[in-house]
This record gives sequence, C-alpha cells and structure tokens, in this order.
Amino acid sequence: MKRILFTLLLLTCGMVRAVAQDGLEIGQLFSGSLDSDRDAVIVYLSGDALKGYNLTLFRSLDYHCNEQNVHQIERMVLSDSRKAGSREITRRNGHVTDAYLQFNLSKEGHKGYLFYRVRQAGSGKPYKLNVVYMEGNATLDQLKKRFGKGRSK
Repeated sequence: MKRILFTLLLLTCGMVRAVAQDGLEIGQLFSGSLDSDRDAVIVYLSGDALKGYNLTLFRSLDYHCNEQNVHQIERMVLSDSRKAGSREITRRNGHVTDAYLQFNLSKEGHKGYLFYRVRQAGSGKPYKLNVVYMEGNATLDQLKKRFGKGRSK
C-alpha cells in the first residue's frame, strides 16, 4: 500500500511540473532532465512563498553551459516568443541575449511570463544562462523590476 501511495505521489509531482509552462518549449528545461546536472540550479516555487509577488508559480534555471546548450535553449525561447502576447527581445551579434515574454493564460488576467538572459562567464563553462518562468496576476513591469532588468548584468 505504501508503495502505491509513493508511486501516486511521484506521478502527481511530475504532473505539477508538466502543467507549468504547458505548451511551451522551455517546459523541457523544467521536466527533470537537468536535475542531475551539476552546472544547473533549478528552483520550483508555488503557494504561500509567492503571494507577496502576486504569483502562483515560479520556476527558474541558472545554468553554466556551453555554446551548443545556449543555441538549443535560444531556439526554444524564440519558438515560445511566437506564442507570446507581448515580447521584448534584445540581440547581440545575431543571438538573443535577453527576452521578456508575456503569455495570456486566461480571461481573468492570469498570465505566464518567461524571462531569459545569457552572458559570457569566466573560466570553465563559457556561458551563464538564466531562464525564469512565472504565472500569476502581476504585471510584466512589476516582474521586470523585481526579477528582470533590475538585476545586475
């Protein structure tokens, strides 16, 4: 019986991850495939921890990676940008360095937000990449001030 309950709990956790960023390419990043990668730090937040931010869901990835990973994730972000209701994308040398995307999820004002940033890093892995996905009723400007453009470059 305990084994069945444990299996159901694991399946439920997997479903929560799959529902977040449903239909977006970047959902692959939060599906668990990078959980064992030592160069990736993934944060999953929901519930009371987000009430002060007017959010219901928060997912972030900080990833020290190589150029191939950057290009793969950039393609995901660009694909998702075509589904966004609002977008702000900054490019340098033909590649996306920053992206702020907003998705309309419901008529009640519930929205999804995708923030992407990539910078060259020092030694080791040559790039530091950040992907943040959020859902809630906050405005894009509020979130950019807290998580986006207000961060040091």
